[in-house]
Amino acid sequence: MSSSRLGTGGAAARGGTPRQQPMRAAPQAQPTTAEGRTERRATRQAALAYNTNGQAYFKSGEYAKAAELFTQALSLHPDNPRYFFARANCYRNLGDNQRCLFDYSMAIRLEPTVAQYYANRGTIFRKLGRLDDALSDLKQAVSMDPTNSTYCFNRALVFGDMGEAARAVGDFTAAIELGADGPHAVQTVKAHFHRGALLHTLGRYREAAADQRIVLRTDKNNAPALNALALALAALGELSEALPLYDQAIRLDMRTPAYPANRAAAFRALARFPDALADLGVAIELSGVTALPLLRAQLGETLIDCGDISAAAGAFAEAVRLDGSNAELRLAYGRALYLLGELGDARAQLELALGAEPKLARAHYQIGLVFYQAGAFAEALGALDRAAVLDAASDAPHIAAAAVLLDTAEPTDALARLNHAVALHPDSVGSRLLRGRALVALGGREGEGSHAVDPRRAAEALADLQVAIVLEAREAEQRRARDARAEAAVASAQSGGSGGGGGGGVVVALTAEERRGRRSGATAPGPGVGPDDDAAALAAASLQPGTRPRAEPNPLRAELFGQRALVLHALGEHARALSDLELALEMRPDDPRWLEVRALCHARQRNLTAALADLDAAIECAGRAVGGAAHALASSSTPAIAAALAAADVAHLLAPAAAFGERLVARLRHQRAAVQFCRERYRASATELTELLAPEHVATLERARRPAAAFVLGLCHAREGRHLAAVESLNDAVAARPDVPVYRHERAKALQLAREHAAAVHDFSAVLAAQPDNARARFRRGFAHKALGSYEKAADDFEGAKLLAPRAPELVLNYAHIHAIDTIELCAPGDEPDTPPLIF
Repeated sequence: MSSSRLGTGGAAARGGTPRQQPMRAAPQAQPTTAEGRTERRATRQAALAYNTNGQAYFKSGEYAKAAELFTQALSLHPDNPRYFFARANCYRNLGDNQRCLFDYSMAIRLEPTVAQYYANRGTIFRKLGRLDDALSDLKQAVSMDPTNSTYCFNRALVFGDMGEAARAVGDFTAAIELGADGPHAVQTVKAHFHRGALLHTLGRYREAAADQRIVLRTDKNNAPALNALALALAALGELSEALPLYDQAIRLDMRTPAYPANRAAAFRALARFPDALADLGVAIELSGVTALPLLRAQLGETLIDCGDISAAAGAFAEAVRLDGSNAELRLAYGRALYLLGELGDARAQLELALGAEPKLARAHYQIGLVFYQAGAFAEALGALDRAAVLDAASDAPHIAAAAVLLDTAEPTDALARLNHAVALHPDSVGSRLLRGRALVALGGREGEGSHAVDPRRAAEALADLQVAIVLEAREAEQRRARDARAEAAVASAQSGGSGGGGGGGVVVALTAEERRGRRSGATAPGPGVGPDDDAAALAAASLQPGTRPRAEPNPLRAELFGQRALVLHALGEHARALSDLELALEMRPDDPRWLEVRALCHARQRNLTAALADLDAAIECAGRAVGGAAHALASSSTPAIAAALAAADVAHLLAPAAAFGERLVARLRHQRAAVQFCRERYRASATELTELLAPEHVATLERARRPAAAFVLGLCHAREGRHLAAVESLNDAVAARPDVPVYRHERAKALQLAREHAAAVHDFSAVLAAQPDNARARFRRGFAHKALGSYEKAADDFEGAKLLAPRAPELVLNYAHIHAIDTIELCAPGDEPDTPPLIF
């Protein structure tokens, strides 16, 4: 390579402003006499003597004195690249990177064919953060001497700094292969360490673990390697092996905050929250300002797992105060505020996160959940769609969007989303559970109560729910087995066994069982070459561990059995439904949804006392979730369900807060009023329904339920003999649902008893237009015609009713006495054969 690489003045231009340039004499004609040659030789010998003395001082660590001697040598021999190289090495050890860079550049200008010059200048460029220049020099060095393991090693470090983990792994591999039989044993061990750290960031956890084991075979007390191996095993779900390694790393180095922080993550994964919080306290005390925001965030996540959402929000707030530009921290803070039900503040934090990082998929997802809970369904779907585009591999946005669509009565679109989610992750409990709900909603039959479903759709829903139940049970068993192994490992370590306790050996064997892990969200570390850089190499990954499985599966299991009970109830299999509901309520005794479904099953079995007791309990539970605590029921199960779904915070979508507020209370009160009517407690029923249908409250009652509520209220009035009041309530029912004949039929009966015979004839005729074979309506219309003096029409109706129901003796009249009869009721209000279920 020629000196034209830098051009005239190129070394100074690329290396920065020169400091301490050697004095150079003006060009003179070279002496040809013997005297001149002798003088030149003496000068060079003097320069060589300065160089020799400088090398001696350099070896003894007196770099400043050595640099002075190399400067003397250069004053006598300014064209010697080796003197520039030697002085540059002194400046490098003195930390004077600018002078160092200038001298390396001068050496390259004078002798551009020496690979070492490029390699060393490349390391200085890396220290100065000029990674493109560093990479250029190290590429040049490797091309000139491709068998030099050190050049490959240093280029790998630059690739790592640039975030090109795969290329860095390739160079570390080359450095290992080239240095295996050479004099670079220490460097080879470092290469294994750094390669392992990068493999971890690439999600290649087993290979990462293998590299750290090689390091530990050389030095079993290498704390950074113990920590790195523990991280890899934790990412593989091998927490029982990881914990003793963290213990040993902490015993060896009690000043590095990453080690207790990582052990806290393992404790958290095992639901050992007090231990996790204790370790995080230690880590925070040890940390400098730079690491504190991440540790505060980890503390917040652990507090969420403990159920202390308020304290978690405080931890995230402190993290944001320390580093307000970090979008991830604002996302975490916004999520905590969301779980507290503080939707406005949550939205503000999430918008700030997106302002800092517009393509942060999880922030779009979370703000979509905020919009959903605030009832802004269109905005919610927009945000969730953006999250799905940005993270095409995640099923969480599709599951959340499906929940929104189910809540807005769009089961077809919801089912399409859930089909996609199941295709992405067939083993997702959450997507199959919600798909079961969508199938039930899609198969609902109009006019038969909200729980009536098409049998084919119900069968599909049951199949999905059964798969979900099996998946959840399998995951729960895996968690129990993992926890048992971890506890055994801890016990072994505490007793001084092979788990790393008491200075014992390192656990390096993996079990044969295949385990599931999740990739760390950490960025690629940029390890250095100094003695303290090993600990820094994993700093980014250390504070963001790769796997966080949760314990306590009961809330999810309750959801699964509760949803299956809902389908069984819709199919009329009330006994099986009650069995599932007992299991669901054993695990979630305060869940008003399952109390509601159990009440409906009891009502279908005519056990009205039990139904009323369940509805009372459900209303009490649901009432606690109204207002600012709208998320109380949902948030308590968030960690466990989110773990099982492998998609954070999807839990509450299975039981959205919208279902726990005033709407649920109103629905339950409607059902309770219907039960009271069936128990013949008409006044109590009418009082409750009157409150529900009052203008200030009616909006809380689902629109589809309002006609049914008005119908029952009308029946209550009719049963109490308040016929005009009955007509008024039944007017509302008929106005909302003119297609339901029994609503008109009951109004016609009330009108008849209120002596509004013309209006009664009109309603009876409308019923007969919809139901020409309704003998009872025709029979009653006959009495209305009689009251109006239309005797021929009356006689025609009486005879017609007998023809329609020839085996109904109650429709046979003795015409000799008919003049004294105003009407025959036939049955009490609400007892018509085509009356739909009042309790649904």
